Amino acid sequence: PDGTPTVIKQHELDEAVEIVGVHQALDGNMKAQLVALTSKIESWENAISEGALARHLAWQGLRMNIWGSLRYSLPACRFSRDDCESLVKGLYRTLLPSLGANRNFPKVYRFAPRCFFGLDMPHPYIFQGVGKARFLMMHGHTDSISGRLLRTVLNQAQLKVCSAQPLFTLPFDRWGFLATTSFAKSLWEFASTSGIG
Repeated sequence: PDGTPTVIKQHELDEAVEIVGVHQALDGNMKAQLVALTSKIESWENAISEGALARHLAWQGLRMNIWGSLRYSLPACRFSRDDCESLVKGLYRTLLPSLGANRNFPKVYRFAPRCFFGLDMPHPYIFQGVGKARFLMMHGHTDSISGRLLRTVLNQAQLKVCSAQPLFTLPFDRWGFLATTSFAKSLWEFASTSGIG
């Protein structure tokens, strides 16, 4: 503001920088963010295994503290389903006994809603995909910076795929390899594998 020259730090393409709580690299890799979330989860695992919580406090801690901290960055990430499952595998295995469930509770019932006799535990891959879809619905039609950038990314993905059909109507397993790693590709993969059309 006062006209004093400032040095702009230059980073390598694969070097992640933390911006508003998300580790981002110019080449798009999510390794640093995965490491950051994994270390956060491991610290919670250690605290849970060393302490004893009442069941209702364990549930409250999962919903408010642990999950609240994890889900913040998920829409900005491009983790695979396997990455997301490895993120929470140890945490849920440690946390399940505190929640009053067997630590070997089947995965399908951990994430299933209560109406299907599940534990209704949050799954990072689902939250990541739904967060991206919400972002698209909120900003895709607006004339804001986010809206214009989002439309540009979607148009680039459409051009990479070289199809006249709309991107999200194409089966990802047949066409996905043509798109470069991006927000659009990640959302397309989620929509295609989740049966959202």
